[in-house]
Amino acid sequence: MRADAEVHGLSPEVYSTAMQNITGSPALSIPLGHLPSGLPFGLQITAEHYHDYRLLDIAELMEASYPWSRTAPGYGGLEMELDLV
Repeated sequence: MRADAEVHGLSPEVYSTAMQNITGSPALSIPLGHLPSGLPFGLQITAEHYHDYRLLDIAELMEASYPWSRTAPGYGGLEMELDLV
């Protein structure tokens, strides 16, 4: 691994889906909020092969407990772009 491939000392396997892409394991990203700088961050979880339903169950629970915005701050939703509101 090249040193310039690291982000704050983390190896690329931590913040990319390379391993999931190679192994075919299902993965899901869940938005968790924004850093003080405004940069969005989230959690990526991976399940065993053929256990996609577990990821979807976790995502459903997380969204019900901590609803996330459907649009990025400062942007209108698709409804506004299509003049549906």
